[in-house]
Amino acid sequence: MPEIYPLEWSNERLKILDQTKLPKEQAVIIANNYIDVLDSIKSMSIRGGSILSIAAAYALTLAAKSVSTNDVQKFLEYLENVIHEIINSRPSMDSLLKVTYKIFDKLNSLSTVQEMKDFVQKEAEKIHKEDLSINYRIVNLGENLISTGQTILTHGNTGALSTSGYGTALGIIRKAHESKKNINVVVTETRPFLHGARLTTWELAQLGIPTNLIVDSAAGFMMINKKIDSVIVGAQRIAKNGDFANEIGTYSLSVIAKQNNVPFYVAAPTSIIDIESANGASLPIEERNRNEVIHINDSEIAPKSISVTNITTDITPHENISGFITESGIIYPPFNNTF
Repeated sequence: MPEIYPLEWSNERLKILDQTKLPKEQAVIIANNYIDVLDSIKSMSIRGGSILSIAAAYALTLAAKSVSTNDVQKFLEYLENVIHEIINSRPSMDSLLKVTYKIFDKLNSLSTVQEMKDFVQKEAEKIHKEDLSINYRIVNLGENLISTGQTILTHGNTGALSTSGYGTALGIIRKAHESKKNINVVVTETRPFLHGARLTTWELAQLGIPTNLIVDSAAGFMMINKKIDSVIVGAQRIAKNGDFANEIGTYSLSVIAKQNNVPFYVAAPTSIIDIESANGASLPIEERNRNEVIHINDSEIAPKSISVTNITTDITPHENISGFITESGIIYPPFNNTF
């Protein structure tokens, strides 16, 4: 099967597969500095919690390499300012804050600027490699929940494009296919950015996995008519009690699944569990530009004069979830620091 890698670190620059151009074109952005990486995050050329963490680590690497001073204090002050810029590129994504400060907080144990520069790059490469290992552990556990011949519904994009190169929820589906389980996949289009229609179906087509694309509002019809055996989605952030934030429409799917006795699983790394957030009420909700709703590519699909609400995340309550598939096993809330 063809491998899909959304990021590649090579020759001290970051190659980014521009996801806004898919499925029509496989265009690559060459990021020579951290600003190029942040622009790619803001434009949604890179999206998905895991891959954003990796991109943030490489953005910090590029920023560190650009510094000419040998003054440790000035170097650290500069990097901390860059970290704030990285976090503000997608404020709702807690993974950006976690990964950048995970690296930054270790720099005080080093003596020279060069040691710090080398350390930042090594940490970025380590995070990149570790994410792929986490993906494999998640999918190996999750695949056991899928029986031969099942039809699985997924929402958004949680495959190689949103991770280091294999996937979480979509990775489980891929693993079941590779295990010859003769599965079928139903993909919601996932408005407004069409992550399901543009990205997930493209990945599944590349992998040769039977796929059926539906409009978001058809999920209820599919479930009440017994056309779906299980739902597997990803997550952007998970609260201590198991409530979680994800792409808009996830909550609705969970309600429909519960009403129709369809298992509803969340596949995600434990790193996005936020112990400090007691429940979903404290998780941030992202609202993006209105043009994402009234335009598809360059086509205007609604009058510019109307009011538009473009909420792109929602909160799914823990009671709607059958289990969390993580690298540490299938776990259940409430969560603590030991998984």
